[in-house]
Amino acid sequence: MPETTPGPPISLAQTWADQADLEGLFQSRRPAHRDRVYPPNDNYGFGPCLRRFAGIAPEESIHAIVPHGHNYPLIDGRRQAPEQERIDAIPTVLASSDACLEAFRNAGGKRVIPIGLASLYAIQCLEPAEQPPAGSLFFRCHSTGVTQLKLDDDQLIRNLRGLPDRFHPIRICAYWRDWDLGEYEPFLAEGFQVVGAGSHCDPLFIWRHLHLLRSHRYVLSTGVSSHFFHACLLGIPTLILPMPVQRVIRYQNFAWKVQTYQEMLALRSHFQVERSEPSRDQRALSELFLGSSHQRSPSELKQILNSLRPQASSRTL
Repeated sequence: MPETTPGPPISLAQTWADQADLEGLFQSRRPAHRDRVYPPNDNYGFGPCLRRFAGIAPEESIHAIVPHGHNYPLIDGRRQAPEQERIDAIPTVLASSDACLEAFRNAGGKRVIPIGLASLYAIQCLEPAEQPPAGSLFFRCHSTGVTQLKLDDDQLIRNLRGLPDRFHPIRICAYWRDWDLGEYEPFLAEGFQVVGAGSHCDPLFIWRHLHLLRSHRYVLSTGVSSHFFHACLLGIPTLILPMPVQRVIRYQNFAWKVQTYQEMLALRSHFQVERSEPSRDQRALSELFLGSSHQRSPSELKQILNSLRPQASSRTL
């Protein structure tokens, strides 16, 4: 008998109601029960999502590192794991994909258990769409604490305005950090509606993100990232708008990020042709980067999370 999955902790209606106060939405909203083992597990709602799917109490910490990345750079023939996630005191990694699995095995000293990216479990919890999708959701490439980006927003706006009627209305999905930097002011000034999923520490982020995606007929962007992969698995057509983007690495010890961006840049050709639905190739890429082949059932995920607790007996999974 198939296992049942929980519904989302936030409705589509509440997601749209939250858009009325973007300033409040993008403020830091910490989860009621923070992960005490590795606090970044909570980022983008990933840790809370895993606990919800597995039926684990929200106050339970995850005794492992839950990676958030979907790409691991290939440097000198070896996949590299982020330094900030190679923590000796936390011996287990819940790997998101084959590349993630390889990267952390290369790092050594870790027990690596593949489960797929946490967002896969949020997708599985979604209920049938409440209304037909319309218009497009556009993702402008965003900066991080490590990188700055530069692009011609005036030209970008002209490109968006020039798209055929079937793509309109076009909403702009803001990233919390760039909202704080004022990067969406040109779009607001031109009358675009700006929406968002929340701040990185908001436990409802991933759910709002998916609700916003499913509300639109198309997903547009200036580059390939997880939003395209999520859209493909949801059956939403995606399209890259060709725009030159310059990224500047702020810190020398993160120079490996250049390789990451170059690998993602190479994927643009897969998403530059308009389609009525995701192609088989696009779905395959999305499943590869999100680690769909490693996704677990609720009972399997619960067993894994319970086994990682200090009092649990050691066993091979």
